Amino acid sequence: MLVLGDAHASTTNRREELLAPYRIEDPDAALHVGDLEHCDLPAATWFVAGNNEDLDVIDALRTGERSNGVQSAHVESVRNANLLASTITELDGRRIGGLSGNYASTQYENP
Repeated sequence: MLVLGDAHASTTNRREELLAPYRIEDPDAALHVGDLEHCDLPAATWFVAGNNEDLDVIDALRTGERSNGVQSAHVESVRNANLLASTITELDGRRIGGLSGNYASTQYENP
């Protein structure tokens, strides 16, 4: 299992740095802790949202609107990205949980 963190992959160079370990390791699954900033991934990846994410995309993932059609200014598409937001999953026989506390400003007025 590939474990990464704080990729800040919002630029082409940083995106390449994020994707290089996927090419080298060819993992079945990956974990990423915060500030991924790119949700078009070559392998199933579970992640916790960081404070620099496109929070509208994070909100769409949180509410289950996770399709390849999720678009925003910073994230072109969502593929193989699984948000751990007060949820637990089992990977390679291990229970993995994640807490994401970030919400999009477009959701501040909602109860």
